[in-house]
Amino acid sequence: MEYNEQEDIEDIDLLELIMTSSNASNQYLVFNGSNDECYAINVLKVVEILTYKDLEMVKNGSSDSLIQATAQIRDNIATIINFDEWFGNKILDDSEYEYIILTGFGGHNIGIMIPSVEYIVNIDSNNMKDNSKNNPKTNFISKVKINKQEKLCTIFDCDKLLTDLFQDTLEKNDVEKLKTL
Repeated sequence: MEYNEQEDIEDIDLLELIMTSSNASNQYLVFNGSNDECYAINVLKVVEILTYKDLEMVKNGSSDSLIQATAQIRDNIATIINFDEWFGNKILDDSEYEYIILTGFGGHNIGIMIPSVEYIVNIDSNNMKDNSKNNPKTNFISKVKINKQEKLCTIFDCDKLLTDLFQDTLEKNDVEKLKTL
């Protein structure tokens, strides 16, 4: 096996980035959608990254739901969604999705299907531009450096994802709350 110093340096940088005492709220996992654009999610919301093909799931037969499947991951039930479908991108064949970003949102485990993962980067809030008026599924847009190349990256709105995903449940709960008043 040939030693590749550049690969070693990139691995060390990634480890240092995750393990440094830098503010975790500025660290984002950058991934690609089906349109080859970069998207980001704050690392504080990421529980782990899983290989999609290795995950045992029960597929959802309904075509009118964002929920693709349900999976049991380490004794917890997770709802699996396709990021591209939710965001409005072209939906790829299942075989083209490589990863699931397992996230934790207030007691809900949500797995987000994505084609590929790029890197973890620090994005300073001063470098983020509000993009919510241009696309309600985004919070900000920022430039990130991936493989020595600067790219625009969309930081998607996790709250909007949750609202869209659990819209029916939220409406039912609101109605139930009103009944108890």
